[in-house]
Amino acid sequence: MRSKKAMKNTLVLLAMLAFFCLTACTSENKELEIDRQVRKKLSILGESIIKELKLTQEEGQKNLYFADAVMENGMPIQAMVMIKDDSVALKETLNSTMLRRLTKEMKDTCVGVSLKPVENSAIPNEFQGEAVFKNGQKIQLFAHEQLGWRPANDSATLSFLTKRQIERDIYRFGDTIKLFNLQKTAVDTIYNGKLQTQKGDKKEFSVTWSQTGFRWELKKAQQ
Repeated sequence: MRSKKAMKNTLVLLAMLAFFCLTACTSENKELEIDRQVRKKLSILGESIIKELKLTQEEGQKNLYFADAVMENGMPIQAMVMIKDDSVALKETLNSTMLRRLTKEMKDTCVGVSLKPVENSAIPNEFQGEAVFKNGQKIQLFAHEQLGWRPANDSATLSFLTKRQIERDIYRFGDTIKLFNLQKTAVDTIYNGKLQTQKGDKKEFSVTWSQTGFRWELKKAQQ
């Protein structure tokens, strides 16, 4: 027959096991609930169902995580996740916001955006960096959480954007541009360009970059 001391030790051990099991189950349930809430909020934000989700806890921050997700439509999305008690709050990163915005505006899938703060910028909290599209095209840009994005004074970037706009505004589905050339002039913010379409149409134009964006203008044909 077991002694009272042995019985007592057994009861203590069982109580400890029950406590650890309860703690583990509670912790697991909390993680599942956090995962559920993050998926729901990201699905609303990204307007698509979450296909993959990775939650990474920020080092030294108990209630701060980073969520990296891939939507069912293939769009990546990233957000900071702040947890307080049982509630979850999300804030999408600027990189992720710009990636989704560029995809929508350019009608091309943007697969990556890298940004860093602009030093001594006249616009507070402005960032500068590069966006990469699925077809390999890259553009240099400035980005701001409230002001959106604008192209940098970069010939390759302005050439790509101008070509897209001219095709959309002038030729649409009736013709496509075969040859396109853009060259910087003696004035740092002004460019001259020439184009030729598949059907043989030729045009000359100028591009002017400014702190707020850029504009292009067709040159009048010489008589």
